[in-house]
Amino acid sequence: LLEKTTQLELNRAKHANPLTGLPGNVMIEGALNKILYENQDFAVLYFDLDNFKSYNDVYGFECGDKVLCFTASVIQKELKNCQNKNNFLGHIGGDDFIAITGYNDVTDLCDRIIADFNRRIVDYYNAEDRARGYIAAKNRHGLSEEFPIISLSIAVVTNQNRQYQNVFELSEAASQLKKKCKLTWQSCYCVGGVIFTPKTAN
Repeated sequence: LLEKTTQLELNRAKHANPLTGLPGNVMIEGALNKILYENQDFAVLYFDLDNFKSYNDVYGFECGDKVLCFTASVIQKELKNCQNKNNFLGHIGGDDFIAITGYNDVTDLCDRIIADFNRRIVDYYNAEDRARGYIAAKNRHGLSEEFPIISLSIAVVTNQNRQYQNVFELSEAASQLKKKCKLTWQSCYCVGGVIFTPKTAN
């Protein structure tokens, strides 16, 4: 049993994201396949940071990594407060994260995550940028542009009104919802095609 446990830990370490230590893509795919196979009610949350690239360009990768670890810790903390205890959190890569939980309290979970994130993300900016509410950086065309404080988009895919046959279908659905979220220019989440912007949003 000890040998089996050690092997499991080694596999987790092998497939973990090197920055956050969260499960990487191999384990994420396994977790998604598991919920599809079990055919129970689920909510899959895809997290994406808005304006993260410009933050990285101005503040540097070291500060960017701190923001990614902070984001992971916020999601992890709020998942632990869920009614559903069989939760999963993975780090897809870059500023993309994924969580799997039950459907029953997913809106409350998103509200809490966004409230905590918005309250604390400003700590990763200097006083001048905090006061202005944005940073000035060059866009891909080399022109100066104003980029707001980093916000968080959450695309929520559930099996309440649709059954998914595979991970690809799940990802495609999430991609469409994420595009809707990014049009709001503030922290928000999308459930069932409806956008929610908590009052605490940036």
